[in-house]
Amino acid sequence: AWAAYYFNIAFAGLATTMVICTSFSIARQFARKENAEREALLKSARLENELLKKNINPHFVLNTLTSIIAWLRKDSSSAIKLIEALADEFRMINQISALKLIPINQEIDLCKAHLKIMSYRKGADYKLETLDIDENDTMPPMIFHTLVENGITHGYEKKIAGTFKLQAIKNSNSIKYVLKNDGDFNLEESKGSTGFGAKYIKGRLEESYPGKWNFTSNKYDEGWESIIEIRNS
Repeated sequence: AWAAYYFNIAFAGLATTMVICTSFSIARQFARKENAEREALLKSARLENELLKKNINPHFVLNTLTSIIAWLRKDSSSAIKLIEALADEFRMINQISALKLIPINQEIDLCKAHLKIMSYRKGADYKLETLDIDENDTMPPMIFHTLVENGITHGYEKKIAGTFKLQAIKNSNSIKYVLKNDGDFNLEESKGSTGFGAKYIKGRLEESYPGKWNFTSNKYDEGWESIIEIRNS
């Protein structure tokens, strides 16, 4: 602009300079937006892939098939129910794996299907109870399922019965989900959840509620308690 004024071409030079600067600024904004969208897509695809790997893995499938064989030998009707529960879980996982958010009731149904599978596999009685759940709420897929799965793995090695309780607590600023179970946990688990399951949960929460969530998972007197809080702002 100064050069344009000095050489007495102020209007044309200033206009040209403004157009060039504005075009450069817009181009940078588009580049940032495209990069952000590309990173979001890559993150979502990575989380979907992690979800599928976590829940359809050879170890889980092999143990379930072994349980089916055992039930076929002693109680074919129970074997059929186990196969149906396994099919239900895989069908639901396939339906939700690519979604960013799902109805909370769908997540609860998935947890119950998994508990049914594990009940047959271990010859146990696992159940999920809910309190104050709003069916209109949504959640990232398999958040509670991951917590239930971890609870069964680490808290019920020596127990043949277990209860999970999911409660929603709402106020004007946030909604808090509290998931408790009555499993037995040793001192190692009491340090908190820091493994793959916790990383998956945190990744999904940040994807859907960037900077507006909090997640804690720790041992308490009666078992294990996980709390997910989602803030409005």
